[in-house]
Amino acid sequence: MSEDISPSHDEFFKNMMGRVAIARKYIQHFLPIEITSLMDMDTREVDTEGYVDDHLKEYFSDVVATVQLTDGQLSDIYILFEHKSGVDKLVRLQVLKYMVSKWSKWVKDKDIFEGYLPIVIPIVVYHGAAKWQYSTEFSDMFRLPSEDFRLFTPKFNHILHDISHVDEKSFKASVDIQVFLLLLKYIYRPELSHKLSEILSLLNELKDKYRITEYLPIIIKYILSVGKVSLDEIKEAVKSLPKGDETVETTAYQLRQEGIQIGEVRGEAKGIQSMIHELLQERFDIIHPVLAEKVKRVESTETLKWLFRQALKTESIQEFNRVVDRILQPL
Repeated sequence: MSEDISPSHDEFFKNMMGRVAIARKYIQHFLPIEITSLMDMDTREVDTEGYVDDHLKEYFSDVVATVQLTDGQLSDIYILFEHKSGVDKLVRLQVLKYMVSKWSKWVKDKDIFEGYLPIVIPIVVYHGAAKWQYSTEFSDMFRLPSEDFRLFTPKFNHILHDISHVDEKSFKASVDIQVFLLLLKYIYRPELSHKLSEILSLLNELKDKYRITEYLPIIIKYILSVGKVSLDEIKEAVKSLPKGDETVETTAYQLRQEGIQIGEVRGEAKGIQSMIHELLQERFDIIHPVLAEKVKRVESTETLKWLFRQALKTESIQEFNRVVDRILQPL
């Protein structure tokens, strides 16, 4: 079981990558030149609603860019952006489900199917703390008795962009891409409070100043919902931006109106984490600091409540440790 994408991560990713200008710059900068040189980027469109069936929507953050090739001979090329905040061995299976769903719908929408299926290029954008340790090749999910069986396994790769563990110089495709990726990279980290002013001041470099007021509410909502920084620190970071302080206040008010209690959700999570810590100490006399840190990495209050119930039932601290490991990373 991998770390789930929270609604805040998902919403921020869609709101930024779902913009044609950002998706286009991302594709041009991060896809191999051998592929982008054949694409007519002026034909692109971006969809954040998704093409997958309702029963598959739980799997995908699902931003899809559509482009045509420069020769105009083939059908559209679909580029799937799949966002992950936790290492996930099964992302290859999730991507395959999407591809099959897309192809099935594409065939169904045709009166007569002729020719070939459209190409889908999957890009996994990952920003978790742990380094991504899994292969990007789908066929590596199988343990083959011999190479004779490889013929019967699906063969495709996804592109992996592990933004937490790459040089930040690679982010400099454009100001908006740079801000977008730096926020994803540092959102979990304690350095966020020190980096925030530096990251947000980059918005002043945008030639189209309207973009600042367009992006700022999205960015502030994400930081308030997920980042471990105070309201005052955010106000300090935006003071050089047009209507920065006003946008922080307005966004904070809107979050409260929506029932998202700034800081209180994180406070509730910390309270449950403390109860788990005390329960484990009461039951097993000691809790290793490494295990305590693992529990702190679980931020979902629902997951923490489930973990508390597991702490009541497990027979040993080692068993509970295995439970936490299954939550944080796939086996």
